[in-house]
Amino acid sequence: LVIDKQSISRRYRAFRDALPQARIYYAVKANAHRGIVELLHQHGCGFEVSSLKELQLVLDCGVSPDQIISSNPLKSTSFIQAAHHAGIDFFAFDSAEEIRKLAQFAPGSKLYLRLAVPNEDSDWPLEGKFGVEIEQGAGLLLEAAQHHLKPLGITFHVGSQCHNQSAWTNA
Repeated sequence: LVIDKQSISRRYRAFRDALPQARIYYAVKANAHRGIVELLHQHGCGFEVSSLKELQLVLDCGVSPDQIISSNPLKSTSFIQAAHHAGIDFFAFDSAEEIRKLAQFAPGSKLYLRLAVPNEDSDWPLEGKFGVEIEQGAGLLLEAAQHHLKPLGITFHVGSQCHNQSAWTNA
């Protein structure tokens, strides 16, 4: 495996410069190599983790909990507990069951709802796997607030290796 740190740095800076008001989070599952995590951390990148192993890696690299989110809408209770204990308080969700788990094991957390969107132009479409239809979304956001969680936004995933730039606009 060859890692071109200059190329990674250049691409990260170009992405950041193209979206200057956005907070960028690298999905660790894309490549969990410690050198990549350390390099992106030096550039001020945030990180998205979905497992205990990913969580431990970014914490071991010195990443502050306020730079870590979890966008997996289906999390184990052990992951939620470990993340909350580490100080992470920003999680995705897409069900009432996930609201109850987060309320119990990560009280007061900030949440973002994962919406279902079309992803037919992706090598790995995720339709039907995660996300809720927009009609269900408002009810789940209200339910999260009733459980003393803080619903702050929405997210979506157009599928992995999406070949259609319009997919993001359409979503």
